[in-house]
Amino acid sequence: GLETTYGRMTSATPAPAGGGPVSILVAGMLANSPYHMQAQVTTQDTGGGSVIYDIDHTFQTGTPDSSINLPTCSATGPARPGVELLNLGDKGLASAAVDSAGNILWWYYNPEDTATGRYAFPIKPLFNGNFIANITNWSVPKVAPSNFLREISLDGTTVRELSDTDLNTALAAKGFGVSALYFD
Repeated sequence: GLETTYGRMTSATPAPAGGGPVSILVAGMLANSPYHMQAQVTTQDTGGGSVIYDIDHTFQTGTPDSSINLPTCSATGPARPGVELLNLGDKGLASAAVDSAGNILWWYYNPEDTATGRYAFPIKPLFNGNFIANITNWSVPKVAPSNFLREISLDGTTVRELSDTDLNTALAAKGFGVSALYFD
């Protein structure tokens, strides 16, 4: 959080068998802001476990690269918990998550998609903390492959993807007499 009261928690992440380092992606922070973070470790003792707190760590979040076309947002009305996921790729903007005040907390932008006229629409959260995005180029002449289903991690890394060409190849190999035109 912005103060040592922290305010928010990530999901619990188990340590590897036998112990060791744990990596946790953290999102939902304002750009160019000072933050405090503290790890909370719950041990698996026979008496139900105990909680050990790390020291307070401070860090400064970065500023988005100016080449990323982020939306400008504002909000009216009462503040509500949670975030809104904006799918604006077809407007030349990065997909983004905003808080109830209109502050951008997360975005997805892939310059390779932009270079080929593709954009993420729609983009939706998955239960595992990743996102699924339909990467399409509906607004430009079709080239194969023209559409992808892409699973991305919170930091924007591609976990896996499936192109419309690969899907149609797999359908034909299984003897199905249909072809997918696009993902929806």
